[in-house]
Formats: sequence, C-alpha cells, structure tokens
Amino acid sequence: MAGANIRTVSTTLYQKHGATALLQMLSDELAASGSKPYVVPMGGSNRVGSLGYVAAYAEMLEQCKLSGGSKQADHVESIPPHFDIVAVAAGSGGTAAGLAAGKMLNESSSGAKAASRSPQQELVAYAVCDDEAYFAEIITDLLSEMVGASRFDGTSYQLGKAIRICDDYVGRGYSLSTDAELSVLVEVAQA
Repeated sequence: MAGANIRTVSTTLYQKHGATALLQMLSDELAASGSKPYVVPMGGSNRVGSLGYVAAYAEMLEQCKLSGGSKQADHVESIPPHFDIVAVAAGSGGTAAGLAAGKMLNESSSGAKAASRSPQQELVAYAVCDDEAYFAEIITDLLSEMVGASRFDGTSYQLGKAIRICDDYVGRGYSLSTDAELSVLVEVAQA
C-alpha cells in the first residue's frame, strides 16, 4: 500500500495501553531511529482534523445558498436550500467537534437578526461506542484544542446548544453487531 509499513496490535495490548499511548510509543520508536513522525490520532480526531470540519460546515451552508434546490447535473441532486438536521456518526469525536465549532462560528457571525430569519440546523452526533458523557468530554477537549487555531472563542460556547449527542443506538459496541442487525443489513443490501 504505497510503501506503508503497517503494524497490527493485539486486542490485549490495545486494551492495556489504549490508542493514544500506543501511537506515542511508536512515534518515540521512530524518532529514536532518526525519523520525524507525525501522529494522526484515531479517526484523525485532533485540532487539525476537526478544523477541516469547521470549513466543511461553512461550505455546506454556502452550497445551500447557491443551490436553491437546483440540479447540478442530470442525475445529481444538489444540496437542498434548507434542511433541519445534520446527523453524523461519532466514533472518535473529531467530525462532531469540527461541525459544532463551524455551527457556533456561523451562528455567532450571522447574529440574532439572521438567526431569527432562517431556522438553524440541529446537529446530532450518534455515538457508535461509549456514551453521551464520554463524547461530551471528547468534543469539549477538541473544541478547546481548536481555540488557538481559529476565530472560535471556546470560553463562550454551550455545548448543548451546538450539538446533541445521542447514545440511544450504541448496541453491543463499536463493530459488534447482533445477528438481527446483520440480518437487516443483508436484507437491505440485497434489496
């Protein structure tokens, strides 16, 4: 795969150390051998990765303004001029944090008059693992990391107003499907 050196980790080692510590250990090992590693955390969820979603939120809103619901091509429907909910999966929190920051920046820059003229979209992060409290902490930490890298003022936000974290559908855990869930997936795939 493009000259990449892939290392796998046992479940036992992962559970013992966690992703962050394992990545740091590998980074230290590579640095000791003369390399200059850059650690990309699980899910790309750090300030840099999340800032990409700040820009994505702004781009999404701009596309809404431009499209007016028109067709971009014969077979491709453009983004609608308005929608009520932006729903994302939350596995490592980076997408949710970036979109929440983007939403907060948009709402703070558009002001109360603009907000009263156009309804705001609800941002919902559906947890694929863990619970609401876990993701609230992760998203808050990522928002704090972004403070120095954007116009976003992390001291003035209220997380609950920017994003709703839903942990009602976690099930058995990340990548652990029940037989009933797998049956539905097969049925939908074959439809």
